[in-house]
Amino acid sequence: DCAYPAATPAIAEVDGEGVGPWVSTVGRILTITALGDQMVPNNAYSGPSATTAPYNQKKVPRHYGFGPTKGTGSVTIGGVNAIVTGWSDTTITVIVPIIPSSASTCPIQQQAQYGGPGALGVTNAVCGELVITTNAGQQSVDTVTVTVGGKAPTHVAASGSIQAAIDAAKPGDLIIVDPVTPASNGVPAVQAVHQEMLLMWKPVRLQGVGAASSVINANTHPAGKLDDWRQRVTCLFGLGLNGSPTTWDGACGSGWFGFNATPNNPQVDRLPLEATVGWDANLNGNLAELLQEPSLMGALEGAGITVLAKGADFHGANPFDPTLLAGFPTGTTLLTSSTCGTTAGPNPFPSSFQCNPSSIDGLSITNSSQGGGAIFVHGWGHNLQIANARIYNNSGTL
Repeated sequence: DCAYPAATPAIAEVDGEGVGPWVSTVGRILTITALGDQMVPNNAYSGPSATTAPYNQKKVPRHYGFGPTKGTGSVTIGGVNAIVTGWSDTTITVIVPIIPSSASTCPIQQQAQYGGPGALGVTNAVCGELVITTNAGQQSVDTVTVTVGGKAPTHVAASGSIQAAIDAAKPGDLIIVDPVTPASNGVPAVQAVHQEMLLMWKPVRLQGVGAASSVINANTHPAGKLDDWRQRVTCLFGLGLNGSPTTWDGACGSGWFGFNATPNNPQVDRLPLEATVGWDANLNGNLAELLQEPSLMGALEGAGITVLAKGADFHGANPFDPTLLAGFPTGTTLLTSSTCGTTAGPNPFPSSFQCNPSSIDGLSITNSSQGGGAIFVHGWGHNLQIANARIYNNSGTL
């Protein structure tokens, strides 16, 4: 039985200043809407031949509310009690408390050059897990991360493209995935289902309003849906469409904010000894070829969210030198937090996850049938936080 136990205080949506769990400062009102009545898979179902309840029921109803009264119930954010200003079975309203920096789950701040703290009027961001405890003592299993302060978020409408928002975002931006219809007066939101396979190729904060209401459906159908994904991957790794670095065209990332790759400096990096170029008997022979079919990262392609990142500085050397057998050139150094540029100056590696905050939170990812499964972090994803995500009905090659 994988569903929440009955009467678990589960959420449909959390809203602060506008849609989503973000407020500009402490003292703002946060509105939490319950998931309410849900039909969940019946673990006692015995098949179509069963005639007696509950064994003949594929699904059974469960109620996921907050309880009619607060009583001894509570709401905390980052472990700090929030003052409850309203409590019903469907809705809770609270005042966002002061979250000490020591309790914040977002220690890395967005760089000022991208609109983070240090930019005009922008304060440091603090954040914490929202936890609800009912009068009966039952506690929420997963909710959302609440962010207080920092740069205002970018919103993706239900009809919009999350991938387009990632491409246009500045490193460290908070991207909130809005529902079709926001929750109102205790009525849960109409969930937004995005038919996408995302490439998170720079550090951003993907934030759902609640996993029940912000959904990524990574189904590969209709045919051809993966074509754009494959072209983006080869572009980001510095290869042409034929798999060769010699045919790479930097115009492939035209219009993507922070795309600054050059022939010897791919936007994102493979792992040391990862065979990304061609068939080579010294790189596990035809196994390397099979793992790449029908494209780069073939055996791991098409996850609901694929996280790619920059992790090394080749200092102008050729990372595709065939004599290196997929090794890194002599003199290669790993990127650290000290290689992020000055607070006001350029960031030489926008796809380095060392320099800006990144997270995947409050989302559902479902129906991925490709190699990568639901969420695949390829490498160099330093400091990435994944929380409050509902991962279901996914499969993968490995």
